[in-house]
Amino acid sequence: MTEKIQSLFDVTMMIRDYGYLGISIITFLENGIFFLLPGDSLLFAAGLLSEDGLLNIFLVIFLVVIFTTLGSVVGYFIGKYLDKISDNKYLNKIFHADKIEKSKIYFARHGDVAIIYAKFFPIFRTFVPIFAGFSKMNFRKFVKYTIFGAALWASSMTFAGYFLGKMFPSLIDNITKIGIAIIIVSLLPVVYKYIKNKHF
Repeated sequence: MTEKIQSLFDVTMMIRDYGYLGISIITFLENGIFFLLPGDSLLFAAGLLSEDGLLNIFLVIFLVVIFTTLGSVVGYFIGKYLDKISDNKYLNKIFHADKIEKSKIYFARHGDVAIIYAKFFPIFRTFVPIFAGFSKMNFRKFVKYTIFGAALWASSMTFAGYFLGKMFPSLIDNITKIGIAIIIVSLLPVVYKYIKNKHF
């Protein structure tokens, strides 16, 4: 069991096996389709491996921006499809009319910030594009801020791995622990917000 958990976070093994293709597929799926994927630790590890000479960091960033945007666009249209079938009696139990209206107002006012902010947090990366489509956010605006958020996320995470790898070469040997730590830290604001809303 422990070995299975470790292999989930040992993204360096996945990158070594599948290279740029693996990075592209993971970032595509995590940004709008499937949320149980280690995007942050993947990019950090890609930065470490770029410093080690196994990857080209600029190609990694380019691919991540492209496939993050493509995944987010797919998520957007999934949201638009859900909106079309929201009159279904079963879906109505999940998507109440008042919640739909609130989400539309929210994305009209804060959609650009939400899209950029979401790229830095697991789960949000997957579901914010869906809610943007569901809320009928302007598509061009959605794509523009998605590209900007993807570029910030990709460059910050990979360069963090690259420069920290230069300063601390032994980091590459502890990527499993680092991956777990990155996920925990990135989820802390979400957990805090949930607890705060629950008790206050």
